[in-house]
Amino acid sequence: MANTKEIKTRIESVKDTRKITNAMYLIASTKLRKARNDLDRTRPYFEALRTEIKRIFRTQNDVDSRYFYPPEGEPPLEGTYACLVITADKGLAGAYNQNVIKEAMHMLDEHPDTKLYVVGEYGRHFFTQHNIPMEHSFLYTAQNPTMQRAREICDILLEGYDRGDFKKIFVIYTDMENSLTSSAHCTRLLPFHRAYFQTDTVEKALDDLLERGSVVQEQVANVEGCYLRRCHEAETYVCTRVRAMLADKPDKLRGAKKIIDEIERGQGIEYAPLQRQAVELAAQEELLILTGGPGTGKTTSVRGIVALFERMGLDVLLCAPTGRAAKRMGELCGKEAQTIHRLLGMSWNEQTGDVTFTKNEKEPLEADAVIVDETSMVDLALMRALLAALRPGCRLGLVGDPDQLPSVGAGNVFSDLIRSGRIATVALRDIFRQAEQSMIVRNAHLVNTGMPPKLKNAAANDFFFLPRRDSVRLVETVVELCKTRLPDKMGIPADELQVLTPTRRGDAGTRSLNFALQAALNPPKPGKQERRFGELIFREGDRVMQTRNDYDVVWQKEDGTAGTGIFNGDVGKIAKIDPSGELLEIVFDDRTATYTSDMLAELDMAYAMTVHKAQGSEYRGVVFVGAPCAPSLMVRGVLYTAITRARELLVIVGDDSAVNKMAENDRRSRRYSGLKWRLRKGGEEK
Repeated sequence: MANTKEIKTRIESVKDTRKITNAMYLIASTKLRKARNDLDRTRPYFEALRTEIKRIFRTQNDVDSRYFYPPEGEPPLEGTYACLVITADKGLAGAYNQNVIKEAMHMLDEHPDTKLYVVGEYGRHFFTQHNIPMEHSFLYTAQNPTMQRAREICDILLEGYDRGDFKKIFVIYTDMENSLTSSAHCTRLLPFHRAYFQTDTVEKALDDLLERGSVVQEQVANVEGCYLRRCHEAETYVCTRVRAMLADKPDKLRGAKKIIDEIERGQGIEYAPLQRQAVELAAQEELLILTGGPGTGKTTSVRGIVALFERMGLDVLLCAPTGRAAKRMGELCGKEAQTIHRLLGMSWNEQTGDVTFTKNEKEPLEADAVIVDETSMVDLALMRALLAALRPGCRLGLVGDPDQLPSVGAGNVFSDLIRSGRIATVALRDIFRQAEQSMIVRNAHLVNTGMPPKLKNAAANDFFFLPRRDSVRLVETVVELCKTRLPDKMGIPADELQVLTPTRRGDAGTRSLNFALQAALNPPKPGKQERRFGELIFREGDRVMQTRNDYDVVWQKEDGTAGTGIFNGDVGKIAKIDPSGELLEIVFDDRTATYTSDMLAELDMAYAMTVHKAQGSEYRGVVFVGAPCAPSLMVRGVLYTAITRARELLVIVGDDSAVNKMAENDRRSRRYSGLKWRLRKGGEEK
């Protein structure tokens, strides 16, 4: 039997092994990500070229060019072929090289006079060893591809084609279907088939998509709707599950009023009528919606609902769409809250290229009740995943503010559920006396009713307006507020302040503001490591934001818990940059992730961010830039969302006429959705 020392040694060994495997995973995923990114960057060039050629064919169908097949009726092209064979510079790659070689040998069998142009040391060695002549070989290109090397290959092939040395050019390459599966392909590069560039009518293209099953056509609310298949499946699924929850009435709780009275006394409060109604409905309904603006008591109601569920012996889980929203929910409710993705056990399926969840209908959540905050941010796909993970009879509470900006992803789920009129909904409207003293709260409600905020109020201590119409002076004022004025006079440190703006572009956009704020708040100094990436300089101590979902990033908590996935909008701080500049250690709340240099394209500065990126977050102090920008962003929802991000202090810097214009403009981008209709009218899924 092992003694204590041996057990400790084994534990340390396991920890070391875990660190090593995490590092290996990071290296492998980084290389794969780099390859994917390189491929993605080539696609816009191809599509731009194809679009331009299509434009030419729309206006002139009789284009005569050696780069296209002759018009129909002429004899097919015959003669010598050229074949570009792409292999690796190294072996030990499984079938990666062998499959390419097989395809090349098959072409040589059918066309023995084919001229070979070989990329990679492996291919050069194979053809040399088998005495197969090569027209040209390109070494060390596969391992380190560059645009210049690709251009050199193209020039050689095009020169031969233009001289008439060969009639067709083929390329044989390996296509990575996913991280585990690859296959070799032989594709003709030149000449082009004219039909490939001919533009089909919209009707024919739609018919083709319908035939392939890529889209679904359906009459929705007397309108001919056209869905992507995944969106149609998600919408009909959400409708079906919601109907089932509405039909499944839970057993009534005996003595509910008495229990709620006890909860009131235990929390030392007295619920307002609508708050009490929300708690009472939670005991009666399997599905409940709770809405309200700032200061209306949503949090108090949620705490009451959680307490009621726990008194009923129910296992309760709290969640929110973003990490910041989940953290805030947990702090306010005194109970751990998670992101919806983490709750559902999100992972990335390499074979399908899709997000998957471990919690689903086959393996549901072990919970009797789930409460979701900031539900307006939940898109159709995520709502489907959440509903699929609820076991029969599980209660669901959806909390949010429908007047905030909608979800980034497809759908208008929260609003559709409310407007369907089918789901028990409590809308908190009354502002509590304590909250009413806040000009942040009062102005938020003014804006929500279409009234301009009160920008000039000498008695305010949490809301200020600084008129700045000159862009240079505006940026200077924002920097001054964050660097000295607010930390010194209001006691809010710079790292607890967040600058928000509607736009990324212009002098009042995030790009310009981030450059100015970084220079003021985190300037360079000896010993502080930094890494240049394009026009950005990432520096130790910088506040940064993830700009896209990356399911491969490995992170670790202080307690040793590890996982993967950093998501669009997550904000962190650069803790350490390796002296080589190749590794960056970034702390996202309680998670520490290591980024390699090729991942920097996923990061942006976060001293200033757009209002859309700030959804679901709350900050001690907010500096909002209210300056003219694109008309689509000068809307009430943007202003309202910006105001409601501030917890203790809001300073608006800018043009009062622009701010008032935003408050008056209630234009909203139309969301095409059939969920409300399906729930209200009972439309049958097809």
